[in-house]
Amino acid sequence: MADFSSRARDIWSARQAAGAYLVVGLTWIVVSDVVAHGLVGRTLAELWTDLAKGSLFVIVTAVILYGLLRRHLRRLEVAEQARVALESRVTQVVESLSEVVWAADLTGERPPWVGGAVEAVYGVSPEAFRARPDLWREAVHPEDRPLADARERSVRQRGEAEAVYRVVRPDGEVRWLHDRARRIDDAAGRPVRLTGVARDITAQKVAELAARHARLHDPLTGLMNRAALVERLERHFDEPDSRGLGVLLALDLDGFGAINAAHGNRAGDQVLSVVGDRLQAALDDTAAVVARIGGDEFAVFLPALADPSGAVDTVREVQSALARPITEVAGEALVSASVGLAAAARLTDSGGALAEHLLRSALGALSRAKVERGGGSAASAVEDVAASAREVRLRVDLHHALERDELFLVYQPEFDLRSGRLLGVEALVRWQHPTEGLVPPDAFIGVAETTGLIHGLGSYVVARACAQAHAWLPQMAERPFKVWINLSRVQLQRPGFAAQLIAEVDATGVPHARVGFEVTESAYADDAGPVRDNLDALSEAGFGLALDDFGTGWSSLASLRTLPIDVVKIDRAFVSDLSPDGPNERLIQAIVGMSHALRLTVLAEGIEAREDVERLVELGCDVGQGFGLGRPGPVEAVEAMLGSPTPMARTALLASLAAPEPTDQGPGHPRR
Repeated sequence: MADFSSRARDIWSARQAAGAYLVVGLTWIVVSDVVAHGLVGRTLAELWTDLAKGSLFVIVTAVILYGLLRRHLRRLEVAEQARVALESRVTQVVESLSEVVWAADLTGERPPWVGGAVEAVYGVSPEAFRARPDLWREAVHPEDRPLADARERSVRQRGEAEAVYRVVRPDGEVRWLHDRARRIDDAAGRPVRLTGVARDITAQKVAELAARHARLHDPLTGLMNRAALVERLERHFDEPDSRGLGVLLALDLDGFGAINAAHGNRAGDQVLSVVGDRLQAALDDTAAVVARIGGDEFAVFLPALADPSGAVDTVREVQSALARPITEVAGEALVSASVGLAAAARLTDSGGALAEHLLRSALGALSRAKVERGGGSAASAVEDVAASAREVRLRVDLHHALERDELFLVYQPEFDLRSGRLLGVEALVRWQHPTEGLVPPDAFIGVAETTGLIHGLGSYVVARACAQAHAWLPQMAERPFKVWINLSRVQLQRPGFAAQLIAEVDATGVPHARVGFEVTESAYADDAGPVRDNLDALSEAGFGLALDDFGTGWSSLASLRTLPIDVVKIDRAFVSDLSPDGPNERLIQAIVGMSHALRLTVLAEGIEAREDVERLVELGCDVGQGFGLGRPGPVEAVEAMLGSPTPMARTALLASLAAPEPTDQGPGHPRR
């Protein structure tokens, strides 16, 4: 019926146009011929002939016009039907999409268009968007509107852009969209239209957020885990206004193992969950960050504090919150917490590792709190934090110190306590740091050992000390003189170290008898393996070997007979307190007796006063070393003593002793 009506309209329109042409044409023929006949005086027969010819022409052309109009109108009808059908199919396709398709006219001539899953995503009909062009921005989540605005500016400037943002439906549901847009230009390059496709990625985003939450949160308590805490600390210290401030509390539950043993792991999990809830509740009104970092260990970060003393109130609140009985487990349970604190204020130069340094320092303080105070207490690790940061910097600086020749040696003399004769010197390494000045050995030897730099440092000391010993050979020809060099256990643990060391000494040309090596008791903890093999090789090669810091707990008197050593050096801790018939004197007597029975020389370290020398001689000590006898000094000081024509008399040695100034500790620790 619709097709018949359409054809009828086409026929009527064609007839109207052809009829109008026919009327106008015939009228023109009649009028023009009659007027022309009157003007030129033609006959009536000629008039009718002209009228017949003109009328026939108009009639024929009217018929042709009618046919042409019919065909044209039919073609227009077919084209319109095709357009309508195509538009219908496109609309069906667009409406079936799960994406939102949109277009915005930049010329202002057309209203905006939107289609696709508009209602499913926005909860609003397409007609509402077409009626209110700003509705799309109103639907964007307030926090994400800057992202959406940036995407629009970018597509207008660059031609295309994309963004991920949230929209809020009228019912309050939040959806995530991935919006991609393009700019359409006309032939002259002028922007005329923006088009885009917005895809709903809510399911994907929810899964990502859930996975992230699971990765960064403890499943039992819902608190941050260790990784999330470190990430949070890093973000805090990256903020310019943080000023590197912050105090971290590390907590460990005392007696938690007993709860697990008495009630089972399930009860233990309940206790941990309750502890997490109580910590959050106790600190809910503060800016504190609470995390469970493993097992029964928790952490609390206080971002605005500069010193652990400011966290005392927080520690009290935590202890108070945990002191109440936990009734969620059978028979109830009581827990307390040991707390370790560390401050970040002194770690701002830690090379980007402030978060990890802070956490390690807080855990270190926690360990000390449990060991030293038996739990339920707090200990500060501020100094440890500063030392940790300094160690990081010293590692790099020490590596360059070997390259830049910032290291040098000093020599501390050793005297025969009876005759005053100079028997040798101990070579001690020092570091002249370009900015920190003289760095004491205790501050960098440990760093060298943990980083492996001790091998390069040791080779440096051996080369310099042995070269100097070779230079002194003419002066010590008539003296039982040795240059003693300290070895690290790390060096001795390397297989084949002795062979390398012997080669380094031989390269300087100094006789083995003029060189000795000192090793602390800790190096003998393993009486077999590479350490013992290397020591045996050095002893067989003719080097002197001294057991340093003897009496600090690693070795027994009986073990002296199995060690390939020549000298036993009594630690200064026993020499500093020689009360008559006191425990230190009795211990020194025992060491001297056993050592002499094994034909070993006994050297007392740390001699400071004249009465110490006399008492040590009475106790049987052979050799002495200490600030009171001679401080570590340069080569010139040793050469002055070597140049003396006669050995220093014992009376002169005693007379040289003077009480040291309380604050005069020399250029760093005298050991290594």
